[in-house]
Parts: sequence; structure tokens; C-alpha cells
Amino acid sequence: MRNRLAHLEILDALGVRQAVLAMTRRDLADPESVRADAVERRDIVAEQER
Repeated sequence: MRNRLAHLEILDALGVRQAVLAMTRRDLADPESVRADAVERRDIVAEQER
């Protein structure tokens, strides 16, 4: 989680306002955990936009 936030801070510092999230290796994970992770990332980004 720490790296995710650092990466988002870097994108913010660079002025990036739109991006595409790639969920790699998701075929190896439980579908529900992949969905939960994607929702969590979406919520973090949405919170930072406020």
C-alpha cells in the first residue's frame, strides 16, 4: 500500500490527472480480492481529487 500512495503522489506532482489502471496477474488471484483491490485504488484516487 505504501508504494501505491507514493506512486499516486508522484503522478500528482507531475500533474497527471487521468490514467489507466492495469491489474496484472489478476488471473492468479481470487476474483473478489481483485475487485476489492481495484475498488480500493479507485477510492484512494477519488479521495485525493477532493
